[in-house]
Formats: sequence, C-alpha cells, structure tokens
Amino acid sequence: MLGKALLMITRPLQPLMPRMTPKLIIIGAQKAGTTTLFDLLSQHPNVIPPAVKEIDFFSSDERYGTGLDSYWKGFPHRPVAPGRHITLEASPSYLMSPVAAERIARHLPQALCLAVLRDPVARAYSARNMYRDFKDDPDFAYLYDPRSFEEAVSDELAGKEERRGRKYLDRSKYAPQLERYVTHVGHERLLVKGFGQLKDDPHGLVNHVLERLGLEPFQKAHPAFGTRSNARSYASPISSELKARLHQLFDDDLRRVEELFGRVEGLRDRL
Repeated sequence: MLGKALLMITRPLQPLMPRMTPKLIIIGAQKAGTTTLFDLLSQHPNVIPPAVKEIDFFSSDERYGTGLDSYWKGFPHRPVAPGRHITLEASPSYLMSPVAAERIARHLPQALCLAVLRDPVARAYSARNMYRDFKDDPDFAYLYDPRSFEEAVSDELAGKEERRGRKYLDRSKYAPQLERYVTHVGHERLLVKGFGQLKDDPHGLVNHVLERLGLEPFQKAHPAFGTRSNARSYASPISSELKARLHQLFDDDLRRVEELFGRVEGLRDRL
C-alpha cells in the first residue's frame, strides 16, 4: 500500500523520468489465463502495468515496422519512488508467432518470457467459443466464426484455407512454438507453467514468478487471488468421441513438451 501511495504522490514528476522496459513478457498461450495472470501480477505494489495489456508489437510486422520508440511509449515512466519496480506485457500472439521469439531475444535480452499452457483440446474449444462470441462485438466482429467446433476442426484437418488465428488445433501444438523460444531466448529465460496450477494454486504460481523477478511475494490472503478474467460460458459440450480423437492427435506434441520442460500441471487435463 505504501508503495502505491508513493507512486501517487510523485506522479507529477513521472513525465520527467525515462520509460520503463518490460522485465516480464507473458507470451501465451491464448485462452490459458494470460489476462487473469496479468491482472494478478498488476496488483503487486512494485509492478506498474502498461495501459494496454496486449501490445502485440513483436508479432505484428506492421507494428514492429513502426520502430522501437513506438513500443517504449506504451510503457509507464520510471517511478520517482524508491525501490525496485517493473513493468510487463501480455500478448498471447507471441507464442504462436514465427518471428516474435527472435525479436524479443534481440530487443529485450533481460526479459523473462512466461508461457502458460492449457490442455490443447480445452484451449482450442475455448478459442472457438471466443470467436463465436465476437459476432456483435464492436471491435472484433471481423473475427467472428459462425462454425461449430466440430465443423472448424473438420475444416482444419481437411486442410481447408482459413486465417491463421482460427486454426484452433495448430495453435494448440505447443512444442514447435516453445522450441523457437528455447532456440532464441534460452531455457534460463523461459518459464513454462500450467493452466491447472493457475486455477488450483494461483498463489504458488504468481509467487514463483515474483521470485524470479526479484519481488516480494504476495500473502496468500491477498484480495488479488479473487481475480478471474475473461471467463466465458460454453453453449454446448464437446462429444466424448471427438475429445478422445483430438487428445490422441496431440499425444506426440505433449510428449515433446514434457521432454523439454518436465510435467506441466493441467496439460493433459480432460474437458
């Protein structure tokens, strides 16, 4: 509380200070709790979040082409208040992007990259539900997907042309996405956690991240742990037959992830 109060008192001086650079990049996966995790971490007194959570700078050629100065302007000024303070960003597009890992490694060589992985079938189904709900959204209606999950999966397995963001199964194949980060960022700056831990033990997950960032841990009773962001209801369940078939499809990919990072809690959950 004292840290936040000092930030408020010294706010008039902030524009005179240099911009902060992110020390933590939450790279995804999409529909794996990245918004909840961002909101949890942002409630720490020594974390000053940007105004926009998903900047998508390193995954977008258009935004990246505007130059790093435009990226730095998205982050807060360094606080005048004493103590260690950090900022962060969370752009789930970074995990899927074929170019983001190399760009992050080049421009943010000290940043910790954090991936939260969810059961691949559950993640794909949740993503399709999100795109279904975009139908009347004023900002994202262009992303609306009218297909059922079964239709979307059948189209993707048949190789039908579809915009990359709506290839739900491909985005759930984590091994090749993480291998890019191992290559460019390295194991020591890549932290992989499971959606299962975020649901069942958010205190433990968040405090492990804070420890890696050199910040004081949250108390278990902190009100931040009542945070749950972007939860959506499902119109209908997936058939047990389709679930079983899709889980089999991801077996080799999950085995490779476990070879690289060990057991990831919740990665093999069932819907």
